Amino acid sequence: MKRMIPALAIVSASCATAASIVVDVSQPSGPSFADYGDGTGQIFTPTINGYLEGVSLYITKGGSGADTTVTIYTLTSGASGLKDVVGTASLLKANLPASGGWVYFDLVSPVAQAPGSPLAFTVSTPTSGASGYNNYWYSSTNPYSGGSLFSSGFRVSPSADFAFATHVSPVPEPGSLVALGISITGMLTIRNRRAEQERTECPASPTTAIPTTI
Repeated sequence: MKRMIPALAIVSASCATAASIVVDVSQPSGPSFADYGDGTGQIFTPTINGYLEGVSLYITKGGSGADTTVTIYTLTSGASGLKDVVGTASLLKANLPASGGWVYFDLVSPVAQAPGSPLAFTVSTPTSGASGYNNYWYSSTNPYSGGSLFSSGFRVSPSADFAFATHVSPVPEPGSLVALGISITGMLTIRNRRAEQERTECPASPTTAIPTTI
């Protein structure tokens, strides 16, 4: 299935059309890129209630590129380390853009997220080698305030961030659902009152037999 993601021109091997998906948090593509090793990733802090559907990264192939897996984690108390794996997405190197660009990783299952509760993703390239690897773009000139890039072993680099975006299906706040229910109830009440008024002002005509001429 193909998922269309707004706001970014991206490449994906498996995406689904869903107009409700929005970009929650993002860091623009920076001026630099590097061939990070497995376990490198990014801490990010959601701003809306919803389900994380996927992550976009700005990638340029080195040689033939490398198959890539993105893994989503919860964090330990105080965001001091990775805790539990809650989502994964993989992409074959053949689906990476030859000249570089935004690449969408479609999670196998959506991940619940809440505002202010940090999550993290890591990248791994098990097929990486001298003839094929990935360069991940990052920024060190426009820091993302909701997290930081980290290298293998969770060594955080406060002054750098992946070029990334998170794609989320929002879930309405409970207050919004209550307001929606009140609005619908009010509309139904008004409609019923109008219908009752019309029945009072315009009573139905009695049924009469129509004479038939033979």
